[in-house]
Amino acid sequence: MTKIRVFGPFHSGTNLIHSIINESNCLYKGKIITANQNDKHDLNPDVHEEEFAILMYKNLYNWIYSINKEPYDMVFNDLTSTISFRGETFQNIIHLYNSYYKTYMDLLTRKNIIFLDYVKVIDKELGFDYINEKLEGLGLVLQNREKFTEILGKPAKNHGFSRKNSDDALAHYLPNQILYKKFIHEQTLIAHFVDEEILHLFE
Repeated sequence: MTKIRVFGPFHSGTNLIHSIINESNCLYKGKIITANQNDKHDLNPDVHEEEFAILMYKNLYNWIYSINKEPYDMVFNDLTSTISFRGETFQNIIHLYNSYYKTYMDLLTRKNIIFLDYVKVIDKELGFDYINEKLEGLGLVLQNREKFTEILGKPAKNHGFSRKNSDDALAHYLPNQILYKKFIHEQTLIAHFVDEEILHLFE
């Protein structure tokens, strides 16, 4: 085991955890181990037994908010319409989200894969210990708490519409979740696509 594979949907925190792992001295059996993001947004990631893997989770409603703000190469008219993504067509944005995390649920049966909840990672007070508790299952440990705090004090990526720091992201997280949940359930006809099994597993 010499690498950590990081993957997840767009806007799920893959860039952030990649930086945290690579800059905060992540150790495996006393040696520094690094993360890579090859094909990190694949719908069906090919995770090998010879590597560790971290998948990033983001709450459905917060993820919809992020995609609506910056859709990357997802093509759709509005949040309730069909969406084209990498040669496939999905019934709506929730159907795409479900397709990602249903695949991830199957991957989590493997011993070399864990998941991290984005909103817990960005908590400056609790995030470092949360990540280490999860990494412990892989025999990994983060060493540099100060570097972790430094990373959270700046944008997670240098492209797109990233929040200025983790405090900014955390302050908007719950309000955006409430806003988009209310919109989906009260003003659209796609709420029945919400998969409670996904929410129960990851939250």
